[in-house]
Amino acid sequence: MNSLPPAPDGIDPATWNSILHIRTGCFPTLLPEIRNDYGYRPSLGAGIAFDVLFGLTFLGHIIRAIRFRRWTSITIAIGTLTEAIGWAGRTWNAKCPYNHDAFLMQITTLIIAPTFFAAGLYVLLGILIKQLGPQTSSLSPSSYAIIFCTCDVISLVVQAVGGALAAKATVELNGDTTTGTHIMVAGIAFQLFTMSIFALLFG
Repeated sequence: MNSLPPAPDGIDPATWNSILHIRTGCFPTLLPEIRNDYGYRPSLGAGIAFDVLFGLTFLGHIIRAIRFRRWTSITIAIGTLTEAIGWAGRTWNAKCPYNHDAFLMQITTLIIAPTFFAAGLYVLLGILIKQLGPQTSSLSPSSYAIIFCTCDVISLVVQAVGGALAAKATVELNGDTTTGTHIMVAGIAFQLFTMSIFALLFG
């Protein structure tokens, strides 16, 4: 059974098959007359460099978590691993600029990765308050984790919905990614607002 989507109206099957082949395989040449998902070729050097940096950071936090039983490092480790996966997708796109799977791989992971870093900060602040005393904060240690991690999850869900809509639009002929992009930006803006409130309380 052919699992490929049928050709849209106005596109002959041969041309459509060529488009699908370019977007699912590895066509290394970026043609000026055929736009990819980025509108440019991602940097191979930057992709490799950030992959190495986030990969080493991931290993460092895993070792720290296991050796010193600093389990708060697990949240940061998940974030760095997610970043590494995202930059691997961009590295893949640097070699295969039209591959849509690589584009989806990087856009979803790089958007959600900061959520794990933020969650790590929220938990870490709760630990600091316990050590310094409850008088140092207007909220209890558990309140920080409950309130801000909940906001983090909401932000993550909104960004995921926006990313899914934008990704769906990119595989459609003349698909409009505006709605999905706006939803993603709303999720990011909510996350920024949450972090700003957190910074004010932390200060």
